[in-house]
Amino acid sequence: MAKNTEYGLSSAVFTLGLRKGFAIAKQLESGCSHRYYKCSDEPALPMGGMKKSGWGRFNTILGMEKFLVAKAVTWDD
Repeated sequence: MAKNTEYGLSSAVFTLGLRKGFAIAKQLESGCSHRYYKCSDEPALPMGGMKKSGWGRFNTILGMEKFLVAKAVTWDD
């Protein structure tokens, strides 16, 4: 059921096994995934949905990159 949706904002995994929780979370197509709790909006963590959820990533460098263009500038003295 979790993978059969066109949206993917957040997900939660309910299991006692930490390794099993990480394995399941890696397979889920969601912007954030947490074990036994809802996802938190922490400034140090990237936030945003996948698929048809949200407007991309925000917070951290991932959020800044969509507003930046890399450009090399050189000069000779």
